[in-house]
Amino acid sequence: MPTKNLAPLGEAVPLSRGYSSVFGIVLVGLGTLMGVLAFMRYKIVERQIDEDAYRPSVILNVLLAISVFSIGIFLIIYLIHSV
Repeated sequence: MPTKNLAPLGEAVPLSRGYSSVFGIVLVGLGTLMGVLAFMRYKIVERQIDEDAYRPSVILNVLLAISVFSIGIFLIIYLIHSV
């Protein structure tokens, strides 16, 4: 069975993480922010429903859809280039 040329453990080169950890931190931060904003929007809608004065937020829905779509496309491109 052929052996591979493996470096001893003391000489191992650490793996390059690239930008994955940075993107992960940013995405976790965005997820946390979205959770807080969603809760705030929920409380506003709850109050509007109780007062029988509900008004949907079209701008918020469009911004959320564009954000999710943009992040998805960006991550697909990043993952394709990192392979």
